[in-house]
Amino acid sequence: MTRMRAAGYYLIKVTPRLDWLSELLSERVVSASRCICPQFPGSYAYSVGPGIKKERAAKFDELGIQQSDRRTVIEWATVNFGESFGWTNTFFEVGTTQKTRDRFFEPHQEMTVVGLGLPEQFLDCFRSACRSSNVGQPLEPTGLMQMVEKDLPLESGGEVLGYELLNISHGLLSCSWSCFNLEEELTKRLDFQLNPFGLVSDLADAERCFEYLEALELSDDSGPWSELKADPGPWIPWALVRYR
Repeated sequence: MTRMRAAGYYLIKVTPRLDWLSELLSERVVSASRCICPQFPGSYAYSVGPGIKKERAAKFDELGIQQSDRRTVIEWATVNFGESFGWTNTFFEVGTTQKTRDRFFEPHQEMTVVGLGLPEQFLDCFRSACRSSNVGQPLEPTGLMQMVEKDLPLESGGEVLGYELLNISHGLLSCSWSCFNLEEELTKRLDFQLNPFGLVSDLADAERCFEYLEALELSDDSGPWSELKADPGPWIPWALVRYR
């Protein structure tokens, strides 16, 4: 069995499948990419500076946090940043993540606790991606980086949903391969199917997707373009594990 490093725990809002996403995904999507699924907390909840109030209000609206609760949420996030979770929204323990969900959200808001696992064989690739995104100066460890370097297994009691390919920017999870509908092409070309969660069931298939995308040398809108258009990788497979 592949050794997996815990890469933190996340509060993710289950989201209706957006129009621009592939119909291969389930109608209710769980993704570790904030492009697709809103997450709590985030820098909007505890940062200060120009424009933060407007961003904060928009994010709280998106998550369904009531006006009457927002001051309490901000105070909680400010106190707990660096203790319960790291930059920007990586919780260090599943129990803390569950308690935070139960304190601030109702069941109908569909905030789910997801643990992220990094297969050991992608550790060097992850470290390299973190270094290359901050050339010229050391990168302050993000919560994701902190968790990976602790070299801990994921906590027990979770349900493995599958693997999602995500890229890295400045030590943070960035886009999902679903942001570019890459799963549509790769399931055809590599002859496999996504599971009912819209994720890759078998790590071997996820590894084949990673290798295929690495060979294509993908580029963004600035070009040069490959036959598939997407942001550059590496597109690392991460295990998504749901906790009740």
